[in-house]
This record gives sequence, structure tokens and C-alpha cells, in this order.
Amino acid sequence: MITYEWSDWRNGTFWWIQSVYVMPAARRTGVFRALFQHLEALAEGDRSVCGIRLYVERENERAQATYRRCGLDDGGYRVMEVDYSGAVQPALGRTMLEKGRKAPEFDLPDQDGRRHTLKSLLADGPLILYFYPADFTPGCTKEACSFRDLHQALLKAKLRVVGVSPQDVDSHRRFAEKHGLNFPLLADPDKAVVKAYDLDGPLGFGVRRGTYLIGRDGKIQDSVLADLRIGAHEAFVRNAIESGASK
Repeated sequence: MITYEWSDWRNGTFWWIQSVYVMPAARRTGVFRALFQHLEALAEGDRSVCGIRLYVERENERAQATYRRCGLDDGGYRVMEVDYSGAVQPALGRTMLEKGRKAPEFDLPDQDGRRHTLKSLLADGPLILYFYPADFTPGCTKEACSFRDLHQALLKAKLRVVGVSPQDVDSHRRFAEKHGLNFPLLADPDKAVVKAYDLDGPLGFGVRRGTYLIGRDGKIQDSVLADLRIGAHEAFVRNAIESGASK
């Protein structure tokens, strides 16, 4: 992304690095550094460029350390936004797995290293299975904490919630400990389960934010797809609680 800044002390364009995602197997191999150095060389050859920017979550200290090693530093700005959490946002015209079909089976470890299958998770009742892009990001943190705070209501409705994302067990453990999460986070580093539930990101990058309600019989009862609308997922879970899903 390119923006133009006009002020009393500098005028020119800024090049933004946006939505950086490195596949787990390629992390800590210099992928981001190579990307940044290539972009930096191009920017240095263009006299209209004032600088290079990116945004990073305040809590993502590991990413910040990487960016500082590349020469980036805090620009002194805070990102302000309006969160339109009301409506569901369609994602590139794609849909999720249809209602009534059998949910794909899986076997994944949680943040404590315990393995879970779909069958085992359904043993005590219906399951809310939600997929999210990454630990520690603002949206994913907000979503996880909203489900944490609904824990007692979920128990009363005989529902359980489980999250799935590509981060590894260690990342999930740190994320759960930091925010006191009281439900399993399953590690799917090769995105096999993400793909089985039709939630792989565009061109294979990232993960779409989707939530499924799966009945005790293993069939999909309902779903919601809303990549940017965190509130839509909380509303979906609240509706499941109020409906008292019990199949």
C-alpha cells in the first residue's frame, strides 16, 4: 500500500508492508528480512519515498523484535479505527461447509499437548468450533476473550467451544496463559483441518475467520463467516446458547 503524507516537516510517499504472513515451516529463516531488504533497496532508489511503514499488534513482542532488527522503529503513531461489528461480511463470494453435512473428523493437539478428535469433543454435547488467523492479534484476542467470558453460559447450555489456528502448541499455550483462556486451542500448523473446513485464506495465505456449530451427531447445524466482524461470531455463539442446541 502507498500513502502520501503532507505536513510542515515532510512531504512524500510512504510504502506500507501490510498483512505479513510467513508459513510456520519457513519462519526464522530470514524470509521477512529478505522481503524488507528488497523493498528498502527499491525505496532508497526513489527520492519521493519518505519511508517504509507497517503496523504491528502492541502485544506481539516477537514480531516487534524482528522489525527492530531490520531497522524499523516506533513511529510515534497510534492506529485509530471504527469497528463495524454488526453485520456478517461475505468473503470473496465463498461459502462454508453446508448445513446438514457431516463435519470432517480430525486429531489435533491443544495448548497443553493433549490430543483431541472431533468424536471426543462431541462426547458431552454439541461443539462450537471456531477458526481464527493467529494468536495475539487484536481481533483474535478480542474474539477469544469474548468466548472466555461466556464460559458459564456455555456450560449451562451444554455447549463447549474450541479454537483452531495454524500456530503451534507453544504459541497457543502462551496465548491461553496470557489471557486466561478456559477452553482448548488446537494447533493445525499445516492447515489440514483449516482446509477440510473450507477456511483456508485466499491463495493459501492465512485463515478465514469462521465458526461452526456441530451437533452431537457430528452434523453441521449452523455456521458464520465474518473475517473482520468479530461481533458477528460472538452473536453467533450467544444465539447458540439461547437456542440451547442439544442434538
